[in-house]
Amino acid sequence: CGCGNSSNGMRRDDKQGFVDMVVEEAWKEVVLAKILCVVPSTKTFRKEVRVSISLAYKCGQAIVDAAQAQKETEFKDTDGTLDPCTATDKSNEKLVIKGLRRAFPRHAIIGEESASELGALPGMIKDQPTWIVDPIDGTQNFVHGVSLCCVSIGLALNGRPQLGVVYDPFLDELFLAVAGSAFLDGRELNLDKDSVATLSDALVLIDPGYERATTSKLIQSYSNLLKAKTRAIRIIGSTVLSLCWLAAGRASAVLIGLSHNDSPKPWDFCAATLIAHCAGATVQMIDDRRHTSTPISSYSGTSNLVTPVDAFATFHSSSSYFDLYSMSVLAVSDPRLLSSIQSTIINNPPSF
Repeated sequence: CGCGNSSNGMRRDDKQGFVDMVVEEAWKEVVLAKILCVVPSTKTFRKEVRVSISLAYKCGQAIVDAAQAQKETEFKDTDGTLDPCTATDKSNEKLVIKGLRRAFPRHAIIGEESASELGALPGMIKDQPTWIVDPIDGTQNFVHGVSLCCVSIGLALNGRPQLGVVYDPFLDELFLAVAGSAFLDGRELNLDKDSVATLSDALVLIDPGYERATTSKLIQSYSNLLKAKTRAIRIIGSTVLSLCWLAAGRASAVLIGLSHNDSPKPWDFCAATLIAHCAGATVQMIDDRRHTSTPISSYSGTSNLVTPVDAFATFHSSSSYFDLYSMSVLAVSDPRLLSSIQSTIINNPPSF
């Protein structure tokens, strides 16, 4: 009768497929409900917002599901001991790339793990919308069971971020920037620019990254902050969350990328710098060091090599624009704090 081992007329494989479909549809309904709560009343990038938030929620759930499990960990640094990558990093990135390619087949995609496998930092193509993805920012925290990590999905055009989505699955917080506004769980973020003017009142977020060979440079920089009587200096282990916390008013400044050998990259910056900027923060490079991008095969469906646009040289036309290929970031809630940090760190810099 073609009923297999099932007594209700449905094959076992068919039953499992039906269950998977129901679960998927239920998940979509949950995601849609959340999206409707946080998407601003604008049609700008509306499809991009919906798709990227949906993917961020799915990646976040995967992070939570894997949080307490034994993690398969590889290391991407040359020493093989510092820069981890887990199976969840890889599966999350594959999930995001698949979802973005399905929704936006003509868009390019740059992912942290894909770039690591490529062995080069891909460049962006002029006039081609480019998604920049970090499947887990804060992987070191994730590996050690510290609940401070996030998913970051950004969209850039001609080197400039247009859309930023960051999801922290442990706090269930969704940061979003689009059309000049930043949001946290649907609440618009507007920083009080007259709140903290001096380091003695500031909480500064830093991160030494994976610099181990030339620690004297970092020590000198942090020593300068301490000598300036900075009220609080903290490391949370995620550049993306550091910038989002600044946008949410939880920190006064973010100072990351002082080390030469290990610095943030576009997937750390694309979504998060836009969120901070749209919330009212001042975001800039510490100095003119920047990563060199490499021509890559286009992600839009062709195999022809394309020449990446040098975003800094071509598009760095205003002081409000942050170069995504920068090796450093200095972001502050109060512009007056900028001069305090510049005089403390930048005018008394460690020699790179």
